[in-house]
Parts: sequence; structure tokens; C-alpha cells
Amino acid sequence: MRLQPTEISKYLLSIFSIGTSENGWTSDSLCTQWFEKMFIPQAQAKNKSGSKILLIFDGHGSHLTNRMIELAVENRIELFCLPPHTTHKLQPLDVGVFGPLQKNWSRRCDEFLGQTGRGIQKRDVVCEYMKAREQSFTTNTIVHAWKIVMPKFGSEPWFEPEPA
Repeated sequence: MRLQPTEISKYLLSIFSIGTSENGWTSDSLCTQWFEKMFIPQAQAKNKSGSKILLIFDGHGSHLTNRMIELAVENRIELFCLPPHTTHKLQPLDVGVFGPLQKNWSRRCDEFLGQTGRGIQKRDVVCEYMKAREQSFTTNTIVHAWKIVMPKFGSEPWFEPEPA
């Protein structure tokens, strides 16, 4: 069953946010809008345990504002900034989640070609990408990513990742 364009638009607007800036770079305002309008509602909706939420981010200047700190405190969100110039080694998503996503996307493109006899066209990208994303962004993949990263911090008996 193919989704109609209006159904696709409604779905995408419920899970994605697109922001722009004059110069094409992120800004304090864009990051704060994303945090308030996208991250907080989606994280809270998935937080079935009611525990505090942890947001891990790099130290880019636009990734932390006074308003974001206020929102984090109000919404029981812990903000953890990775040390400068270490994100390429420590970011769990880069290390353990986006790698599998890249492999699943490539596999999905090959499967699509085999099933349809043609390459993925613009109208197919979002639907097909979401299939690869669902295969990649699983609890097991994310927990495994943390297990890859944590030895870089040394042996920490307090760390055992669990889904919320």
C-alpha cells in the first residue's frame, strides 16, 4: 500500500523538523527550537519508565543556551557535553548506529532495485530510508554502541546501559 502525499506529509511532520538559517549553519535559536519542539516531546513520549532523560551532545557553541538549560531542568533532562575534539571517538551514534544505518540503506537500495528493476527515485526515498532506519535504530543497536564506546572511558562498574 502506498501512502498518499498528504499522509506522508503528516507523518513526516510528526517525526521530523526542518529549520533553516540565513547562512546555512545551525544557530542558538534553531537548536533551542529543535530541543523544545522536537526532542523534548519525542523523548518524553518514549520514556516509559519516567526516569530522567540523558541528552549527549558535542560542544558546538549553538548546542547549549540558557533557554535549553532551563527547559532541560523543567523537563528532567540531563545534558552531557562530550569533551572538545573527542566526538569522533566517543559519539556512540557515529561509532555504532550510523554505521549500521549506512549498511542497511545500501542493502535497501539493492533490494529495491531487485524488486522493482529500477533505482530509487525521489518519491521513494523517504519510505525506503525509513525501512533502513527502523532496522538500524533499535534498542539493541544503541545499547551495543554504548558498549563499544564505554571502554574508551576505562572500566566503569556503574555503567550498564538499559532501555528507558
